[in-house]
Amino acid sequence: GRHAPAAYGGGMSFFDALGWAGAVMILGAYGLLTLGRWDAASLRYQVTNTVGAVALLAFPFVGSDFYTQMVTRMMILGIFAMSLDLLQGVTGLVSLGHAAYFGLAGYALAFLTPQGEAVSLWWTLPAAVLASGLAALVIGFFVVRTHGIYFIMVTMAFAQMIFFLFFDNKALGGSDGL
Repeated sequence: GRHAPAAYGGGMSFFDALGWAGAVMILGAYGLLTLGRWDAASLRYQVTNTVGAVALLAFPFVGSDFYTQMVTRMMILGIFAMSLDLLQGVTGLVSLGHAAYFGLAGYALAFLTPQGEAVSLWWTLPAAVLASGLAALVIGFFVVRTHGIYFIMVTMAFAQMIFFLFFDNKALGGSDGL
């Protein structure tokens, strides 16, 4: 199958870099939100976030490849969980198709990744996000007009369409994946 080859020193792949960069960006964004406050609680959060960001940045250099990949996957799925929390917790919208965009970006990345060559983060990441964003724009055009249980059903229907597009199509890998 196709995979992202190690393009960064020490065996760090594109997915490793994506996970580490995402975790540091989230910690940095939270630090910026609490930057103007100087009470004890926000200062404690700023110190904790700074220590966490430094530990995350240093981990690939001191951890073994197995643990680096495991922590990277945990961070990527943590970013996914936070985006789901944003959708359901802040907006109150229950979407059963949330993972479809995650999968679309993964397939777009897999198709854009040259096999056996180093992965360029500067063009593959924006291209994968753009592919997923365009699909979200088209699907969102139809979904945003619904409310309540109908919103849930329409998001699930679109997610199932995307799933079967990749699952039943041999040109896109079929049930074996890429």
